[in-house]
Amino acid sequence: MNRPYIFCHMMTSLDGKIMGSYMETPEGAATGDVFYNLSFGKNPYYKHQGWLSGRITTDDNFTFYEKPDLDENAAKVPEGDYIAKKTDMYYVWIDPSGRLGWKSSTLTYIDTTAHVIEVLTEKATNAYKAFLRRLSISYIIAGSKSDGWRQYMAALSREKCKGELR
Repeated sequence: MNRPYIFCHMMTSLDGKIMGSYMETPEGAATGDVFYNLSFGKNPYYKHQGWLSGRITTDDNFTFYEKPDLDENAAKVPEGDYIAKKTDMYYVWIDPSGRLGWKSSTLTYIDTTAHVIEVLTEKATNAYKAFLRRLSISYIIAGSKSDGWRQYMAALSREKCKGELR
């Protein structure tokens, strides 16, 4: 099966928590700097083309719980995936029903800028897909279930194999 190469990198506390006051300690800040330099710095160890987060992580760090500006009367969008832009860095987010309120098709994490790609399911409305298209935000439809990680990765690979994602 063709699929993207995926690694999971998280900063956790000793008791396994991924959020908490430990991140605000000098040691937590230093760990965050090491992560950034390994993954995104001037000469990163990982030569990746993007990173992926879920809806809550994205809301907490990038969209700040904004509501999408939906037009319920938008014209019907074409079926299938929508790739608005080819670039060297992508931010992929899993948002099965389409709930995040983006203001732009790119985001910047420290000094790394990435084009946004949303992985949706068939639950996403026409109004939400029209909203993403209006902002030139790419999206991939990954089946009908919100827990279909195999489908999500196959959808990303499908776009990669078409040469849309490098």
